[in-house]
Amino acid sequence: MNEFPLPMLPGRRLRAAAPVALLCLACDADAPAPGNPNTRTWITEPEYRFTSGGETGVLFSHVYLRADPNRDRVFVIDRIDRQVSAWTPDGSLIFVVGRPGDGPGEFMLPTRLHFQDDGGFYVREGYGSRFTYYSADGVLTRTEPGPRATASYQGLSVSVEATAGAGAYFVVPQTGLASATDSLVERYPVMRARRSGGGRWLPPEPVFWMNNRNRWHAVPVKSRTAFFGQLFGDYDLSGFRPGVAVVARRTQGPGVVELTEMNPDGDTIWHRHLQFEPIRLTPERTWREAEKLELESTAFPGVSGLELRKAWEETLYRPAHLPGAINLALTASGEVWLSTFEELDTLRVFYALRRGDVARAPERVLVPKWLSVQDVTDTHVWGILEDDLGLPHVVGRRLMPIGESVVEVPRR
Repeated sequence: MNEFPLPMLPGRRLRAAAPVALLCLACDADAPAPGNPNTRTWITEPEYRFTSGGETGVLFSHVYLRADPNRDRVFVIDRIDRQVSAWTPDGSLIFVVGRPGDGPGEFMLPTRLHFQDDGGFYVREGYGSRFTYYSADGVLTRTEPGPRATASYQGLSVSVEATAGAGAYFVVPQTGLASATDSLVERYPVMRARRSGGGRWLPPEPVFWMNNRNRWHAVPVKSRTAFFGQLFGDYDLSGFRPGVAVVARRTQGPGVVELTEMNPDGDTIWHRHLQFEPIRLTPERTWREAEKLELESTAFPGVSGLELRKAWEETLYRPAHLPGAINLALTASGEVWLSTFEELDTLRVFYALRRGDVARAPERVLVPKWLSVQDVTDTHVWGILEDDLGLPHVVGRRLMPIGESVVEVPRR
């Protein structure tokens, strides 16, 4: 998933007075009008929080998590300890799978986890060198090599994102410095990798082309070049789940996000335009976002921090308006969640819409900045909080509609 590397503050009730206007245009003629009063705004309140240690024998280090869409439990993937643990929401350990190694049931570098329709799950290693499958109860069922070792696209290695049915996988090129000429890839395909009848991996087949412009920031300093991600880049975003891919295009106009979900053949399942309130990119906003990068303290041989900061500012891509979204994630709730540049005091603003819905206004969700949001169910936002010692805590915050009583309100 393009996971949300985003953060939250102590839960406190907000009053219903402050929703920001949302303009929503669906693809159909009956699109909701700007300022649709049916748009709901949600906040979150604290409910669950747990960490590792104690009698569990599990110690969290570098982790991310996934909420199980089939059962009320949370999975924690630890890349350092090379294991996956399943927990109840209140922090009771259910089981642990994996240990360091390259044998069956062992991990070299677990990086992603997906759930299957039968309740089982599988773990991706690295960028897709191997996939390990488990039953819903954590019983190892099989291990399969992925296509990463043999697949490539125009000389680029690929990242294997998710299964695409019938033994195939969604893959995308790993873009950065693209070739010996040091040119940057301006577009690349979402592809399907599958085997021949004899079991050999075939060359990946492009099914959808993505815009990659303004993703990388090449900063020339003296005789060297430093590379950063573009702070305000409007390249396409993507998210993957078994059998589907969702792409968000952000170049269609100020505040516009165009969503397309496709199947492994590249056929469109649904398509929608969202029009959010455009936000101008001001010099003050540029300075504020640049401060977060701490460029002056960046180590770059033979170049002072001030020189790097000046060269960075001179070559920065500065659109007139901020992109309509920063990140995209497909959640356990069956929704698309978009993180945005909107902020409200100590809260960050997300927008959520049900996958396949082409008419209903997206719902606006206010999440404290200190939480790194990882996944969402119908009732909770799940994420990671690092304490003052750097120890990660799993946090589940209940979703609450503004202006309604404090009771469980499933978001369906």
